[in-house]
Amino acid sequence: DIQLNYVPVSMNPTHTTTNNLELENPLNLMTGSFDIAFVLIFLLPIFILAISYDLLSSEKERGTLAMILAHPISLKELLASKIIARAGVLVASILGLGLAALFAVGTNLESADTWARFGLWITATLLYSLFWFAMAVMVNVYGKNSAANGIALAGTWLALVVVLPTLVSLLATTIYPTPSRMELTVAARDAQTAAEKTYMARLDEYYYDHLEFIPEGDERATDFLTVAMANRNAIEKAVRPLYDEFQGQLNRQESLVQRFQFISPAIMMQLALNEVSGNSADRYEHFLNQAYDFHARWGEYFSVKFLQRDPLRPADYDRFPAFQYQEESFGTVMMRLVPSLLGMIVLLTGALLIPFLRLRRYQVATS
Repeated sequence: DIQLNYVPVSMNPTHTTTNNLELENPLNLMTGSFDIAFVLIFLLPIFILAISYDLLSSEKERGTLAMILAHPISLKELLASKIIARAGVLVASILGLGLAALFAVGTNLESADTWARFGLWITATLLYSLFWFAMAVMVNVYGKNSAANGIALAGTWLALVVVLPTLVSLLATTIYPTPSRMELTVAARDAQTAAEKTYMARLDEYYYDHLEFIPEGDERATDFLTVAMANRNAIEKAVRPLYDEFQGQLNRQESLVQRFQFISPAIMMQLALNEVSGNSADRYEHFLNQAYDFHARWGEYFSVKFLQRDPLRPADYDRFPAFQYQEESFGTVMMRLVPSLLGMIVLLTGALLIPFLRLRRYQVATS
């Protein structure tokens, strides 16, 4: 919703290409669009905890746990069977809905990249889901009642999904604050005003950068379009440092989030989903860099024609610069994705190890 999925290319300065000038329905802005990442990161754990918070406590409270364990079944086997039954239904639902969405949205099913990304999406979702099942098991093996289990798991969800990601985001924006977009706009307007007041000096500067276009006899063109191009050149130089600072701060924020992602499975899941879906900040920057390069080629093509007084002809339309996006290699995506997946595997292993060691001291009945 925030990042443009297209960039309008024109003869205007580069920084204006990312301005969102599109009018949006206020109701759509208020309600937002459906986000599967929100469902998986925020709502899926709630559903898992709701069906798993009383795995053992409910049996213990009804007095049936001792009766069940009187049969040839161990506590580990009982707990595993309960988890498998619940997780099996959930995994089947996720896989079925994922495949249905894959076929419904018109994705290129013949592409290996499509199936690789779908497999990574399933992997990340399963790891995240199993972590929350493991948290439910961990709380259950401490032998508390169902109410205490529910409160403990609700607090865990709140801390790992809401509080910690918010603190990391706040830390990133505090340490690396981005310059205001208003500063960028004001700088562009100041440069525009200064260029209009000293347009002859700007024209000299423009011709100094484009010596090959100086008219014969050292005559300076003073027509509107030439002056406009000189002004645009001056604005580009004025706002470039601010824009580079803005982008640099965004990159540093993203780098800090990458370093702190391991304290919360929700952050790791969000970063993993961003990479799998192609919505990561790195991929968007990769797209913008290519768009800016094309913007420069587009402007140069028409500037040269104008300065050489070369009129457009019908045959020129087929020779206009064309944008062709060069996708990142799958290996590059995997290099950014692997830390998040490994982090979730480590957290899952730890969450399973604690109840495994604790289970041998679980009291089936209390006096």
